[in-house]
Amino acid sequence: MGTPPDFVVVGHITLDTANGSALLGGAAYSALAASRLGRRVGLFTSYGPDLKPGPDLDEVQVMARSTPRSTVFRNSYRAGRREQRVLSASLPLNQAEIPPTWRQAAIVHLAPMVGEVGPEFLEAFPGALMGASTQGWVRRIGPEGVVEPSPWAWSDQALSRLDAVIFSLEDVAGDEALILRWAAQARCLVLTEGKRGAWVYCHGEKRHIKAFRVAKVVDPTGAGDVFASAFLVKWAEGMDPFQAAAFAGVAASFVVEHQGLAGVPTLAQLEEWWRRPKHDR
Repeated sequence: MGTPPDFVVVGHITLDTANGSALLGGAAYSALAASRLGRRVGLFTSYGPDLKPGPDLDEVQVMARSTPRSTVFRNSYRAGRREQRVLSASLPLNQAEIPPTWRQAAIVHLAPMVGEVGPEFLEAFPGALMGASTQGWVRRIGPEGVVEPSPWAWSDQALSRLDAVIFSLEDVAGDEALILRWAAQARCLVLTEGKRGAWVYCHGEKRHIKAFRVAKVVDPTGAGDVFASAFLVKWAEGMDPFQAAAFAGVAASFVVEHQGLAGVPTLAQLEEWWRRPKHDR
């Protein structure tokens, strides 16, 4: 399988019927972003014969659990809010199937979509800087496949192990008490708020990270997972978490201007952006 990855992403890649059965899923966005930022990426996932990863993930080592069908969503946006329905779901992931060499990865991003990543993954990468996007743990598949909020039953266990917890205000329905409780438990918590930027709770500090201008919002899908991936890469490379969040915000701003994976930026694009005068940003 070549050189073992130094950045491992765990989670389902998915199809979205609203976009012509496009390849989506937070894990796909995260893996592609980390690869474009220069990491050797491994994607531990599950999908069925109805899904083909395609050329976007050619530079990623993909290890997929065999499953009869893929996770398929129908995403729609109304008044800026996303509504989701799950038409089918892949099997949950099994940490026992992770290759031994992958367990030595320096960075891990747990990116569940519908609860397919269980608490056993918290101990599967003992030396890693480990972050998680929590959306797949704070929702469930309800009647008729409608995605609806659900409590995260093992949040205390996860927050004691994770280095970074990254989620949107929408993921927790704006529950301020919950956000503050998680922030008190987590080493580093990042709360994203779309065009209002993000809040970073880390090292006993709380700082606001401004959002960056975009020409036009075309498709916000995947922006949060690209943010998470870029944040983890830059934090691991020595940026402080507040600077890393600012860098991640720029990466996410590229994503929303395009449809699907086409907006995931390269390192060269991001470096060019940082070289611009501040009044042009």
